[in-house]
Amino acid sequence: MRYSAMISDYYQRRIDITERDEVAARFHTEYLDAVGNGLDPEDVLLRMREFLAGNRASTAPRYRAQTAVLAYFFESCDIFENAPIGWVPETKETVL
Repeated sequence: MRYSAMISDYYQRRIDITERDEVAARFHTEYLDAVGNGLDPEDVLLRMREFLAGNRASTAPRYRAQTAVLAYFFESCDIFENAPIGWVPETKETVL
């Protein structure tokens, strides 16, 4: 996630101001399709990588770049599903 600011800056400098949102929408659609096919989380991540870079073997620098891009879109919550309306996270109270 340390490269998220750099990726964000890249999109802010683009002439097409909708490019980032279009890429995010494609990632989100691909994610929902992978989850909808019942893939486990590791296979969902693999599918996201393949969507990003194809299925050929990647060099170490490309793999790190792919990881940075995926982390950026996960961090900005563009890939995940939205929580259901009215959802509240469970909280546990601890007694010290």
